[in-house]
Amino acid sequence: MSGGSEFVFPSEESKSGHIAWLKRSFKTACRNAQIEGLRFHDLKHTAITRMVEAGIPIIDISKIVGTSYKLIVERYSHQKESLKKAVESLANYS
Repeated sequence: MSGGSEFVFPSEESKSGHIAWLKRSFKTACRNAQIEGLRFHDLKHTAITRMVEAGIPIIDISKIVGTSYKLIVERYSHQKESLKKAVESLANYS
């Protein structure tokens, strides 16, 4: 990456170039930003939700995040909303 880092949480002080204690660093970042109740897993959930909303195929999302296809379909794809939109589209078809 030009002008940036390949790591989400880079660290100039670390020999590896990234923060090794991610969980502790995440909690520190939340505390510094005065964010309460946010779990690291919430970031994954939000990313998957946004990818689904953007129309990225679920099979591709499962490969990107390392989660099973079935789990994403069941947990993240918001099937009820999708089905409702499908039925509404059919009802509005002329």
